[in-house]
Amino acid sequence: MTPKQFAERRTYPLAETGEIEPASDPLLRETLAAEILTVTIKTLQAWRVAGKGPRFVKLGDGLRAPVRYRRSELERFLIECERGSTADHCSRSAA
Repeated sequence: MTPKQFAERRTYPLAETGEIEPASDPLLRETLAAEILTVTIKTLQAWRVAGKGPRFVKLGDGLRAPVRYRRSELERFLIECERGSTADHCSRSAA
């Protein structure tokens, strides 16, 4: 099963307790977020450093703490970056 297929599952297995419903807005790993946005992981990392791109969740303190993205935030970011002209500018885009 690919990471994308796993993220799209309606239920997730739990050891010993069977299956539960996931949160309505799952946290996605950096690799899947990059795939959804069709950018590289390095691009996501550069956006975070620059304060651009989609909002993210940092799980813990320190430089090595895992980073996750809410599916709804990725969708919101994509909608926010839609343009009708090259003259339009995105306030938080990767530009």
